[in-house]
Amino acid sequence: MGSTECVLLAVMAYDRFVAICNPLRYPIIMSKALCIQMAALAWGLGFFNSLTETILAIQLPFCGKNVINHFVCEILAFVKLACTDISLNEITIMLGNVIFLFTPLLLICISYIFILSTVLRINSAEGRKKAFSTCSAHITAVTVFYGTILFMYMKPKSKDSAFNKLIALFYGVVTPMLNPIIYSLRNTEVHGALRKLVYSSFATGPRQSDGTFYEFRTYSLKPSKMNQFLENFKKNVHLRTAHSELVGYWSVEFGGRMNKAFHIWKYDNFAHRIEVRKALAKDKEWQEQFLIPNLALMDKQESEITYLVPWCKLEKPPKEGVYELVTFQMKPGGPAVWGDTFKKAINAHVILGYSKLVGVFHTEYGALNRVHVLWWNESADSRAAGRHKAHEDPRVVAAVRECVNYLVSQQNMLLIPTSFSPLK
Repeated sequence: MGSTECVLLAVMAYDRFVAICNPLRYPIIMSKALCIQMAALAWGLGFFNSLTETILAIQLPFCGKNVINHFVCEILAFVKLACTDISLNEITIMLGNVIFLFTPLLLICISYIFILSTVLRINSAEGRKKAFSTCSAHITAVTVFYGTILFMYMKPKSKDSAFNKLIALFYGVVTPMLNPIIYSLRNTEVHGALRKLVYSSFATGPRQSDGTFYEFRTYSLKPSKMNQFLENFKKNVHLRTAHSELVGYWSVEFGGRMNKAFHIWKYDNFAHRIEVRKALAKDKEWQEQFLIPNLALMDKQESEITYLVPWCKLEKPPKEGVYELVTFQMKPGGPAVWGDTFKKAINAHVILGYSKLVGVFHTEYGALNRVHVLWWNESADSRAAGRHKAHEDPRVVAAVRECVNYLVSQQNMLLIPTSFSPLK
């Protein structure tokens, strides 16, 4: 079993190498057939090693005490009961150690040299941490397993049986306990099952304990009336924010109709929004100073109710910049169908540091299966540069290619924050 474990750890190191260093070719290289072949090779080599040592051990003559001083019938403890020269057995064990311990360990080290080289080329510290964290469970198991088994098997003549038992306990009990983390919890299907068991990560509405939602409101203004409209809103914004929180206010620069203003309001729940509407209906100052004058400046008004997805929180950019609102119309079926791949595509951009994510919003009423993603960049030029880098990054490309299978349409709008916008 120890030999098999060593080979399997080397196989897993190769799997991590392909996933991080060659992500676009991963599905082709790590095919089901290759995985079966490598697993069979690991078990076959382990069986051959155990069979060789067992055949040599059972041919030894035994006399005197016949109680094995160990938890199990461990090969070293068994050989020590022989009343003859066991040099051949020790040489065989030593050769097995070299072949099945050092060779896989060498392959593991080589794999991680390439992995480390790739990780260090990632632009952001968060991206490097995220990429390398995928190997953390494997590194832990390799450290515990090899640290204990090398110490145990490289000292066959030890007389401290109690200490040998303690060391054997680590690689015989502790490491198998870590195996579920390596083999199962890194599996995306197991992740999905656990998420469904604990909570719904892609609920279309709010959490049961939180009814907070966001209203996306868009005003299409008459030509040449944008400045007048914004100046009027700036003078009277305090009348509106007295009732609910203004998240941000922008003018649409590119990607949509000209003379368009976009803003986001935050509500605690639907009862809160009803109270706000009632209060504004009774507020004469609001109606006379803003509502009535500005109605004459507008051609069209649109409102959309959205929720922050549970795996995202509303972030505030570190300084002033420009914003990009990307609207994705996904295929029918909801987040249960495309939520996981969509999250991976968004996170691929986030962890590599090409743009800062402000929030991901899922539409609840109106056109369903629609998701809005709000990004921040220092400038329109830095946004364009980051986009080009993202499209050339194989990790982003792999995540996006999977997601577009569920995509119907996409619209991007460049937003310029107004002087009175909370999000600058």
